[in-house]
Amino acid sequence: MKNRVVITGIGAITSAGNDAEAFYKACIEGRSGIKPITAFDTANYPSKLGGMVENFSPEKFIDPMKIRRMDKVSQLAIVSAIQAIKDSGLLITPENSERAGIVIGTAYGGTATTEEFYVGLLKNGPNATNPMLFPITVPNTAASQVSFELKIKGPNSTFIQKEISAEAAICYAARLIMDNRSDAVIAGGVDELNSILFHAYCTLGVPSPRDKKEEVFRPFDKRRNGLIVGEGTGILVLERLEHALNRNANIYGEIAGWGMTGANSDVSNYDENPETMTEAMRLALKSSNITVDDIDYINACANGTGLDATETKAIKNLFGKKAKEISISSTKPITGDFKGMGGLRIITALLSIRDNMIPPTINYSVPDIECDLDYVPNNARKAEVNNVLINTFSNGGSNVAMVIKRYKQS
Repeated sequence: MKNRVVITGIGAITSAGNDAEAFYKACIEGRSGIKPITAFDTANYPSKLGGMVENFSPEKFIDPMKIRRMDKVSQLAIVSAIQAIKDSGLLITPENSERAGIVIGTAYGGTATTEEFYVGLLKNGPNATNPMLFPITVPNTAASQVSFELKIKGPNSTFIQKEISAEAAICYAARLIMDNRSDAVIAGGVDELNSILFHAYCTLGVPSPRDKKEEVFRPFDKRRNGLIVGEGTGILVLERLEHALNRNANIYGEIAGWGMTGANSDVSNYDENPETMTEAMRLALKSSNITVDDIDYINACANGTGLDATETKAIKNLFGKKAKEISISSTKPITGDFKGMGGLRIITALLSIRDNMIPPTINYSVPDIECDLDYVPNNARKAEVNNVLINTFSNGGSNVAMVIKRYKQS
């Protein structure tokens, strides 16, 4: 029999708040952290907005001497992990460190540091390039730095899979516990926003305003014209249920199950056929041993692009008439959209279950005939929430659906 996996600690750093509760409060209040970007020059781009982390003080958590050798992604991940560990009350000791693991998802890692190293290499040659930068150009730097800081000696892995990076990491972390290879795993996702990534997104025509009109992040709305990019991190402490109960830990919720599928879409586009998305959701419900009637809330992947209509079709394909009755929202306009945000979306699900509140889809005002479900427009909704379905669909065709449920003793 597989071990049950519960979540006992949460940590977050976002443009809308620098801890999990502040982030969730912004979600419920519909208060976005998206602002004009000041960290780098956007004059040559049609997009000017971003969800940039502000007032971040890693020196309050990390030795300043260590910070000098860390990229921003590692700093974000470490602080969020420290928050999550503190919240869980879990103590990592020499006696249990080999039964604790770390699994992080990131689409890009520390690209700003990578740029600094390779630009220096090309401009100045190998003898004049800072060699201390090279070890932190690899994508698994954040997971390694977290393990060093928390003295974790168990499994250590990094997942890099575009939008599903964090979700894939969390599913793998849950599997480690289910298979009794770990008692606790710190898992989640992280990504930064910098001038290189912003340039790439704008060159590909991804951000709002694709139609050269108003720059607004409005999923499911008929006037949607692209996403707005953000940055941040969401980290969870996953535990074997018996381990959590033995130390009287607070349990936010349980990972009930998940489903993964792939599609044959172009590497830079979302699949326009909803079938593989529908199948991911069906597999998630099957592995969770629940039906469509048990889902109270869907935290959607919708990001202000053509994906919104495809996801709507996928939900209708699986849920049938029930689709009209389910509360659905996209919380991405609160922080801006970034690839490693899966941990944040699970935190949203957990706190929605705790508070029986469903966060809204903000900036929604003009209905679209292709998006005709209940998207909880603009205002949070009080409702009983026991089971949350989280959808994540990546351009290039990777799909993950996860079910987070209220913890109940069996």
